[in-house]
Amino acid sequence: MLNPPHDDPLFRARISLRHGAKADAVTAAIDEALKPWMLQAAAGANVAVTRGDKPKRLANLNDDLRATYGNAVHSYVLAWLHDRNSVDHGQGGDVPIRRIELMIEGIESLIGEDS
Repeated sequence: MLNPPHDDPLFRARISLRHGAKADAVTAAIDEALKPWMLQAAAGANVAVTRGDKPKRLANLNDDLRATYGNAVHSYVLAWLHDRNSVDHGQGGDVPIRRIELMIEGIESLIGEDS
């Protein structure tokens, strides 16, 4: 089996997490892997990705996509976004490493469903 490329955001998220860099891990997973998938889902469902002249927050976009991808996916994404915000706002100690690993695995599974 070939190793994933270093430019794969989920690969980088796993490496960052192994080095204890929770913020780098969740940023790569959410902003570089999940966000593009959500934007693609929005385009396919004709869901606006902006509010006025500003991009929608991912939480708002997630709410708008609930009808497209269902309640379960909406709940997973909501939890992942909550954990990302906790880590990014200095509360990373409240988010166990295993939960971030599960986030990465969940995002990988979700974005891989369309492949």
